[in-house]
Amino acid sequence: MRARNFLWNGGMLFLVALMSGCGSETSLGGSDTSVGGGETKFGNLYNGYFKNCKYCHAPDAPGRTSEIEETLDFSTEDTAYQTITQGRASGLVGNQEACNGVPFVSNTYETSLIAAVLDEEVRWNFSVGACDRDSISDMTVKVGRPPSSEFLSALKEWIETGTPR
Repeated sequence: MRARNFLWNGGMLFLVALMSGCGSETSLGGSDTSVGGGETKFGNLYNGYFKNCKYCHAPDAPGRTSEIEETLDFSTEDTAYQTITQGRASGLVGNQEACNGVPFVSNTYETSLIAAVLDEEVRWNFSVGACDRDSISDMTVKVGRPPSSEFLSALKEWIETGTPR
């Protein structure tokens, strides 16, 4: 009985520690992220919000399921950059299946799947082939809260300036 309580409490502590990482968003301030005037670097986007996605979108991630998108890997800043800028959605099932093959980043913010997943306004008007608002999941729920407007502005700038490293 005592061992079972210890395991249960230990499991609960693990979940609390895991969830405390979800949704924690650091400031995007600083010289490398200047929304609306300078060049937004991916490292600021990763540290500002994207790193929270690794709890589901990484090999062996604790929140990974068999139905999760297969291309994205947020385990490190480098793998996140590569998979976002060069990848296309894959492995989606059910309603989300229509988004398989759609690139995460396009020429504009409004046509980028990564923006549609994170920004409700983009998602509402998104349409690339059969991939539209009805087939895109709001991933901000999984992270714990939506990204700040500052993050979304920086993401838009990053995409529209050619996804600088």
